[in-house]
Amino acid sequence: MTYFFSALRSIFCLFAIPLWVIVWGTLAIITCFIFRGNYFPTFFTVNFSKVSNFLAGIKVKVSGQENIPNSSALFVFNHTSLMDIPVINAHFTNDLRFGAKSSLFNVPIFGQALSAVGTIKVFRGDREKVIKEYNKSLVKVKNDGVSIILSAEGGRNGFPPALLPFKSGPFILAIQGQIPIVPIILTDAHKVLPKKTLTMPFGPWTRPVGLKILKPISTEGLTFDDRHKLKKETFTAMDNEIL
Repeated sequence: MTYFFSALRSIFCLFAIPLWVIVWGTLAIITCFIFRGNYFPTFFTVNFSKVSNFLAGIKVKVSGQENIPNSSALFVFNHTSLMDIPVINAHFTNDLRFGAKSSLFNVPIFGQALSAVGTIKVFRGDREKVIKEYNKSLVKVKNDGVSIILSAEGGRNGFPPALLPFKSGPFILAIQGQIPIVPIILTDAHKVLPKKTLTMPFGPWTRPVGLKILKPISTEGLTFDDRHKLKKETFTAMDNEIL
């Protein structure tokens, strides 16, 4: 019987979550256009995520919240599922701004909503555009005190739990902003919605996901030449926890 109801919910979510994106995204676009500041972007991303997790039956076990800095930081995570972002956003009430690939900004309503809540465009394969966007992000970090969260691996990893090689961009960004890196480990998010699928696997009613926040890694005094060392240190910290 659990399998049957789980299957119904998986099919329901296939239609309910896109509808939720349209409704909530439209509200976010209008509200964030009228009211400036950080409150509403954070409000819309956090509450969108909470409802999405509820619809999907995700139960998150969080640990390491004491490692979240009081100041701005760059959070990096292992990316295995489209549900990674709702899982993280629902449990961070500070002003987080995610990175998303630039093509998503072309999706009607969804793309405009991403812009409205301050999502960072990630241009894959275009170094000049990436640097320009990251520099804009650092202005927001400095002026508004927001934090940034990016996938260390770039795109979604189809072979968890092993980590893919990390991209250099996030670590260059952290060094330029002289902000600490806070690694985040997600476990079993890929079991909720695996890569290359649109429906959740049938079976369990409750879908447990682990979210572990590791100790911050300082970038104070580091320069561009230290980017590979910083990337290796972060990879090692996450790899030791994930396997």
